[in-house]
Amino acid sequence: MKRIFDILIATTLMLIFLPLGVILAFIIWFETGLNPIFIQRRGITFEKGVFRIYKLRTMYAIPAESKGSDRCITEKSWLEKYITPVGKWLRKTGIDELPQLLNVIKGDMSFVGPRPLQESDLQLLKVNYPELYAKRSSLKSKPGITGYWQIFGDRAAGAQNIVELDFYYEQNHSFWMDIFIGLETLPVILFARHFDAVSFERVRKIEIKEIPER
Repeated sequence: MKRIFDILIATTLMLIFLPLGVILAFIIWFETGLNPIFIQRRGITFEKGVFRIYKLRTMYAIPAESKGSDRCITEKSWLEKYITPVGKWLRKTGIDELPQLLNVIKGDMSFVGPRPLQESDLQLLKVNYPELYAKRSSLKSKPGITGYWQIFGDRAAGAQNIVELDFYYEQNHSFWMDIFIGLETLPVILFARHFDAVSFERVRKIEIKEIPER
């Protein structure tokens, strides 16, 4: 049922937001001179397979000597200087994630689920936190555009917070829990409250008991 829901909603949203996507693509190309669609390789773990994730480009070209500077999964503020003016708004609203509707239709992702991590972050997790990596390997849910950690996580708490909250979702997820998370995502988009690893800021946490039980 969740898969049918994902396809119907993703197809509908793609049709609704297609004009906006075309406009944003021209603006991004004008700002950066680069392909408006940015592709990353992400996954739950290496063993579960990584896939190509689609995003709207939000940064200027990053010099080769600056690449590989990541040392923390949840905090990459050194990249902030490369964000374009429009890219800053895209990241704050999460609209840069719109192309991931294609990933949902393809079956790579769901709307709600654990956050897929970049290959470089998976490597850091595997080497520095092998016990957390092993726990993440037990996740069976498809990665999501939004999710419990994406909305309620605490980036200042680091990698453990990601794994623990994604594991909590895995143990307790239900149709109503997905609806709850989806509704909590709306004000983040509408009021541009999203903070990612680049625009780093401690985000609010809620007690697990506030999540609807299965």
